[in-house]
Amino acid sequence: MQIKKFIFIDGVVQNKNVASVTFSEHEAGYLAGYAAALQSKTGKVGFIGGAKIPAVVKFGVGFVQGAKAAKKRHQSSIQLQWIIQ
Repeated sequence: MQIKKFIFIDGVVQNKNVASVTFSEHEAGYLAGYAAALQSKTGKVGFIGGAKIPAVVKFGVGFVQGAKAAKKRHQSSIQLQWIIQ
């Protein structure tokens, strides 16, 4: 009998036939926020998350932190607004 193997995305399952895959959404968000702040000609950046789920919120938090870091390092004026509904 062949053992079936599975992949579980965005979570962790402890089972020998399951590979769990998680992501560091906040790290990708940080880089996106940093890059957006550097490219902004108006000093404004934005992020729109499609749904208030943990992965999107983590990305958004990283985005804000990245934009703030770019603002501080490059002494630019960045306006941030965080809206969650």
